[in-house]
Amino acid sequence: MRFAYIDLADAANTTAEGKVNIIGAGTRVINTPGVPVSIPVTLVATIEADPSEAGDYALDIHLQTPSERKDLFSDKSVHLPPATAPEGELPLALNIQLSLHPLTLTEAGLHRIRARFGRVRADYVFVVRVIEPEAPATTS
Repeated sequence: MRFAYIDLADAANTTAEGKVNIIGAGTRVINTPGVPVSIPVTLVATIEADPSEAGDYALDIHLQTPSERKDLFSDKSVHLPPATAPEGELPLALNIQLSLHPLTLTEAGLHRIRARFGRVRADYVFVVRVIEPEAPATTS
């Protein structure tokens, strides 16, 4: 079992054929000093597994900021369905789109979304940058 894909996006959905449509992939957060920023964000992930690994697993998502850990989501029974193709032809795949709206960020620096599904985990790392406002120009 493994995370084949993990990203943050503005939004996502899965088609009837199992394709994931992602809108606004990636994260770029720029903030002004001392002002919390709330961003609309969806965690998008695909888990692949051997057909023998079908079953129920815990899914936990948390955010690690430079100073703290915040639990964002926990479900002790997410179902990885059995294969629909003949055994051995394709790995099992589970697409996850999980809204984390709003994700409030209060400090600059390295941030990490950590996802754990059963015994496997994946990280999505991003940086929150702070832009100091420019001082007004003075004339003499």
